[in-house]
Amino acid sequence: VQARVARLSISGELGFEISCPVTMHATLRETLLAAGEDLGLAEIGYYALNALRLEKSFGIWSREFTQGYT
Repeated sequence: VQARVARLSISGELGFEISCPVTMHATLRETLLAAGEDLGLAEIGYYALNALRLEKSFGIWSREFTQGYT
């Protein structure tokens, strides 16, 4: 699958965003899950990703960080 990979720090740790044609999404997902199976690779949801970001103090100004919070 031809794809573009970009470094993404919203997870709070080393993360990447993979962009490929929509017709290849399922193939890419299955390939990545199969390749990482022996390493314990697992999918996570958006709420888990958001929690990782907040644990690392990667908040969004005016959403999690405002003058009203200390």
